[in-house]
Amino acid sequence: MKIVSCGGFFHDLNFSYIDTAKPETLISLEEERFSGIKSHSLLNKSIKTEYLSLQYINDKYLSSLSDIDFLVISDCNHPPCLDELKLLMPKAEIITIGHYISHVYNVLCLSNYRPNNTSFLALDGFGDGLSGICGKFNLDDLSILHEYPYDVSLGLLYTSATQHLGLGGFGSEGKMQGLASYGSYREDYSLKNLIHIDGHLIEFEEILAQKDDFGDQELYAVQALTTNKYFNKIIRKRFHDEDIEQDHIDFAHTIQKDIFNAIINVANSIYDGNHQDLIFSGGLAQNSTLINKLNLQTPFNRVLTSTSSSDRGNSLGALIAFMTKKGFRLEAIEPFLGYDICQDKSYKPMTEETSNRLSNLIADDKIVALIEGRAELGARALCNRSILASPCHANMKDHLNRNVKHRELFRPFAPVLLENKVDKYFKSTKNNSDSKYMTRCVDALELMINKYPAAVHVDGTSRIQLVDSKEKNRSIYKVLNTLGKVHGIDVLINTSFNDNGMPIVNTFDQALKAFSGMGIDYVVYGDEVLERQ
Repeated sequence: MKIVSCGGFFHDLNFSYIDTAKPETLISLEEERFSGIKSHSLLNKSIKTEYLSLQYINDKYLSSLSDIDFLVISDCNHPPCLDELKLLMPKAEIITIGHYISHVYNVLCLSNYRPNNTSFLALDGFGDGLSGICGKFNLDDLSILHEYPYDVSLGLLYTSATQHLGLGGFGSEGKMQGLASYGSYREDYSLKNLIHIDGHLIEFEEILAQKDDFGDQELYAVQALTTNKYFNKIIRKRFHDEDIEQDHIDFAHTIQKDIFNAIINVANSIYDGNHQDLIFSGGLAQNSTLINKLNLQTPFNRVLTSTSSSDRGNSLGALIAFMTKKGFRLEAIEPFLGYDICQDKSYKPMTEETSNRLSNLIADDKIVALIEGRAELGARALCNRSILASPCHANMKDHLNRNVKHRELFRPFAPVLLENKVDKYFKSTKNNSDSKYMTRCVDALELMINKYPAAVHVDGTSRIQLVDSKEKNRSIYKVLNTLGKVHGIDVLINTSFNDNGMPIVNTFDQALKAFSGMGIDYVVYGDEVLERQ
């Protein structure tokens, strides 16, 4: 069977493909990586969607898209592009998988985990007329315990708070996460008396829900993002060009804490002693601080999520859900599922000599961008499309934010290190393997804070990536190994290779374009090293 799946219609359009006779053909692509339009949306009528990621799938694996047997849609509410997709794939049978079922299966496949008496919780802004679901897996049998309506959307509440702070809308929530760590809790900003958790149920007070003001889901979502009456009562809306004041920072901290506490209470109510692990997905699962708190403040043995738990991974989740129903099982799926730079004629794999040179450059405080292998799925840079730097000096953080990424100075940077070094620099966690792909913040030890200050956030945590010799991005393993042995540097800053407001680069040409406008000293493309002139 040849299967194409589609997700992220309202923002972060994405496609996946597999030929079940050749499991190695599995690929998952974000349209923004091809179009260059951040959070590529089908709802933006000014954007002409050319389905560039579908063209790439066709060129790489097919003689024609008309060969597709099944077209899997990740939402029950069919997208506006469905008629166009039917024309491109006229023989394909249309299969519908629910929005939140797609979220759950995305995490399921990328955590390389077989559910056995497992709970799940998926929460985001909205989809299929809902804002989330919770339930149980008993072996492979999924059962939904509760569906959350969109007028109690904790995801929309978080996004609207981000918007209220002038930080942006969908896709900008990470800014609020970074800002919140600098704040203090204030009762006059609190939502805790307006959000009620009764077991696994969520209820909002009317003043917060505003549900009677809006006639349908889409209108509600738009209004909730741009105008929140309750937020206007407690703090004036900030515009993006205004200074960020301590009141804004405390507001971010307070709103985040109240939303976190609500989610933690829901998760605790789901735990029954028999279902020892929790699959947590949806847009809210992109918050690595929340993942850490769920690990620490719930009785679950593990909290599993993925690099693409938001809508940008829903085509993959829908594909895996459909394949599971058909009796297919894929083993050991890694998030390196995107555009393959190795297929380019000019690409040559990195040699030991270049790896050593890269290590020396970083040790000399040079900013180096690395592009190799298959692109990572999701918003987490995993060293195949990354900017690397030494975290030994605290001022490196401000330099990267101001001169390289051109973004707010409060934004933190994540560290990458060898897996066998993690206990040296970070406090013990329930399961370190859950931190492999930057999905979770963990508490830094004093040695980490003192030796690598630029990779520790103000709250004393870091969103870590762990690398071992079996990784598909093996070059970073070699670089880290050399840095440790030769220069005594065990940890690197790893941030995505993109300028502010742009998608992560996909191709070498995109890398060169980004290089020209960013304060990067070198770009390493396989075995080729390009220096800024």
